[in-house]
Amino acid sequence: MTTKKTVSDAVSTNDYRVSLVALRDRLAQDIDNPETPAAVRAQCAKQLQSVLADIQAIPDPAKFADTELDKLLEEVAP
Repeated sequence: MTTKKTVSDAVSTNDYRVSLVALRDRLAQDIDNPETPAAVRAQCAKQLQSVLADIQAIPDPAKFADTELDKLLEEVAP
């Protein structure tokens, strides 16, 4: 995800991974915010662990972009 999105914007894309990444970023912001109460920070940290596991379970399409197979397919069917 190259641009920062709100969680609402990310969810509206209907892309599960994009939504999880936006949620991860929001949870991290809340954890880092000194104004967040300690109890809420603890809940956010627990939720963040779950979100990170979910993200890791979904392949990152950027890692598979521009593979040799992609290059060959582009040559055959541009």
